[in-house]
Amino acid sequence: MITSLEFWTHVGNWSLVGAVGFTLLLILASITKAFQLVRDEEGLFRKPMPLGGWIVMAGFFLTIFLFFIAAAYFGLLIKGMSPSFWVLWLMNFLIFFTLLLFDTFIIDILILVLWHPAFLKLPDKEMFVSITFHLKTMLFGTIFNIVASFISSLAAWLLFF
Repeated sequence: MITSLEFWTHVGNWSLVGAVGFTLLLILASITKAFQLVRDEEGLFRKPMPLGGWIVMAGFFLTIFLFFIAAAYFGLLIKGMSPSFWVLWLMNFLIFFTLLLFDTFIIDILILVLWHPAFLKLPDKEMFVSITFHLKTMLFGTIFNIVASFISSLAAWLLFF
């Protein structure tokens, strides 16, 4: 059983850890030029995607999956908490949704579109100047969140609870 306070503390703490981790991951991807393997000059996914781009994407998805496994282990199991599957899924969904909001509104809209810092040398393409472009991605992000939260919750629940 898990209390309401434990529920929201877990969601808040792991949302913060995820936001910091995601920011560091974006900085690493920028420094290593991993973005160039995945996105073209317009900021869209490369077609066809080169092998290096698929490796970067697979690494990104594996990182998300492992993040939720770690959250279940370090945030719940070692503290003696044992949520039901659906409570675990809801916590993971809310953490992921918080990260989606952070990515869309802070990183994409506030930094890339509105601030558009010169030191990043961003092109004046739709991805870097359009708020609408980023708001449209929220639908796909939410659908992906539902599926990713379900898969990672199922794996964590089978492993730990």
